[in-house]
Amino acid sequence: MNETRGVVIGYDGSDHAMQALDWAMDEAELRKLPLTVCHAWQWPYGEGDQAARDSLRHAAEHVLWHGADCARASSPGLDVRPDLYEGSATARLEELSSDAGLLVVGSRGLGAVARAMTGSVATHTAAHAQCPVIVVRGRGPLPRSPQPGPIVAGLADDDKADAVLGFACTEAAPRT
Repeated sequence: MNETRGVVIGYDGSDHAMQALDWAMDEAELRKLPLTVCHAWQWPYGEGDQAARDSLRHAAEHVLWHGADCARASSPGLDVRPDLYEGSATARLEELSSDAGLLVVGSRGLGAVARAMTGSVATHTAAHAQCPVIVVRGRGPLPRSPQPGPIVAGLADDDKADAVLGFACTEAAPRT
């Protein structure tokens, strides 16, 4: 597995993304890998006015720099690499997964109807990434239980069952 990007986090500035960022920082430190903070943005109105487009890009830069700055402040020794992308978040995360050791995304926990109508970055990424994916669910600080619960491994492809279960066992070992 090529890990030149290290741990990649899809970051949109939401509470769920902040929780996923906490998880990703811990993973990058544990693995001694860099952290790539990725934020993707899209202009939704066709050609549009360049000044308005620039304003949206500036807002996207602000979101990305906030996430990267939070990571740097929380983990001063961590190599944090911001990645701003104009286009689909799912396309960019799938692309970055080709040379990442791990991809972390937050989940807003949409119901089945909402997810079917709007799609889900987490669902798409988990199904199409080329590296292991951790979907961090829930809101608020990460629980640090003295008695951790089970690690759940989802299998989308029987051909990858051994790799998925191997990854889950490897990840469970330092957490028990």
